[in-house]
Amino acid sequence: MMSKSTIKVPLYECKVVLIVTSTMEELQQHVYKKKKANVDVLDTHGVVFNWGNAEYVLALKEESLSHNLLAHELFHLVMAITHDIDIEDEESQAWLVGYLTEQVYKVLNKKKFVIKG
Repeated sequence: MMSKSTIKVPLYECKVVLIVTSTMEELQQHVYKKKKANVDVLDTHGVVFNWGNAEYVLALKEESLSHNLLAHELFHLVMAITHDIDIEDEESQAWLVGYLTEQVYKVLNKKKFVIKG
């Protein structure tokens, strides 16, 4: 099972596709089917990548959902977004971390995903 939701980030003119997947194999097949790209995500519990056109993917393995995993991957996501638009200001990056954290938790809670301590 794969759950997908889109989070718009108007201030940074981009969007984030949040994917929660049962298995990373399922994610790998999805990426290949959508983009014809071979990415090896099998040894991960979460991953961030750029689809292009200001669209980023934050993918998480459902059974591994934890506050630690979310913080880790959200950091990578913010670094990718701000790097691509040449923002190095920590305050801007911190604002984006807060915004995306809030939005991701809203989606996960709405879809009733369980986040482990």
